[in-house]
Amino acid sequence: MVAADLIRTAIFALIAALSMAGVLTLADLFAAAAVAGVSAVLFDVGYQTHLPRLVSRGFLATGNARLEVSYSVARSCGPALGGALTQALGPALAVAVNAVSFVASAAGLLSIRPPETKPRRVAHEPPVSELLAGLRFLWHHQSLRMLSSAAVIRNFGVAMIDTLILLFLYRGLRWNPALAGVVLTLAMVGGIAGAAISRRFVARFGLSRTLIATTMEGVVWLVIPVALLTHPLVVVIAVALVSAVWLPIWNVAVLTFRQLETPPHLIGRVQAAARAVNLAAAPLGALVGGVVADHLARGLGDRLGLAIALVIGGVCASAGLPFLLHREVRRHVMSPAGEEPRPARQS
Repeated sequence: MVAADLIRTAIFALIAALSMAGVLTLADLFAAAAVAGVSAVLFDVGYQTHLPRLVSRGFLATGNARLEVSYSVARSCGPALGGALTQALGPALAVAVNAVSFVASAAGLLSIRPPETKPRRVAHEPPVSELLAGLRFLWHHQSLRMLSSAAVIRNFGVAMIDTLILLFLYRGLRWNPALAGVVLTLAMVGGIAGAAISRRFVARFGLSRTLIATTMEGVVWLVIPVALLTHPLVVVIAVALVSAVWLPIWNVAVLTFRQLETPPHLIGRVQAAARAVNLAAAPLGALVGGVVADHLARGLGDRLGLAIALVIGGVCASAGLPFLLHREVRRHVMSPAGEEPRPARQS
C-alpha cells in the first residue's frame, strides 16, 4: 500500500512538472492514468487483505464500515475539491497538491502500530499461480462462488445504470449539466449516509439478510419512468438517493463475508481474484447498456427508450438474488456480524 501511494505521488508530480514545463502530451496522460489505475487496485486489495490482521473477526464489519465511510466521503468531496483547486491554482498545481495527498496516505499507513506478519508463500511461486490459487478457492468454496456470481450480475446491472443515467438526464429529461450535477451530488450524500449506517445495518440484520436486501437495490429503478409523467426532479432524486444508500452497505457486507470465510494465508489472493472476477462485468455492462439504450431510443425515442433501458439495468442489478438465497450462503452467514459464522464447507 505504501509503495502504491509513493508510485502515485511520483506519477502525479511528474505530470504536474511536465505541465508546468509546457511539454505534457496526451500519451503522458494515458500512461499516468494506467499506472495510477494499477496502483489503485494494488492499494485496494492491500487494505482489504490487511484489515483482518489489524482487528478481530468480530470487529471486521465495523472496520469495513469505517473504511467505507472514508471512501464515500472522499468520492463525494474529491471532485468538488479538485474543481476548486483547479480554479484557484490552475491544473498543474492542483495535480501537484493531489500528489502530496498520497504522501499523507503513506505517512498514515506507516504510523500503524501492530506489526505486519509476513504472509505464507510458496517459494518462487509466480504471480499467475497465486491468482489461480485465489480463483480455485473462490470456485470450490460454494458460498463464495454464489456470492461472486451475485456480485458479477449486480456489477453488470450497475454499470448499465451508471452508463445510462447521464444520457437519461441530458437527452431524456433535457436537463442542463448544472442541474444534473446537483442531483448526482445529492446521490453521493446518500452514499455517505449508507456507509454511516452500514455497520449497524449488518449488526442488526446479519450478513445474509443484508446481502439479500442490498441486492434488491436495482428494483428502485423500476420507478424511473414515473419521472416522464410527473415531478421528474423529485422522482430522480428519490431513486438516486435510495439506490446510493445501498451500495456502501453491500460493499461492507461482501468484504466482511469474504474476509470471514477465507483462510488468512489465502486472503490476499482471494481478494485479488474476487475483484478481478467481480469487476470484469462492469465494462461489459457499460457496453450492453449503451447498445440497449441506442436500440430502444431509435424505436421509442430518447425519453421512453432511455427510461426503459434504466429499468432493464435495474432488473439486471437485482437478478443475482437467487444465488444469495442459496442454502449454503444462508447457512454460513445468517448470524449477525460480530458473531463468528459457522465453519465454511467447500465443495
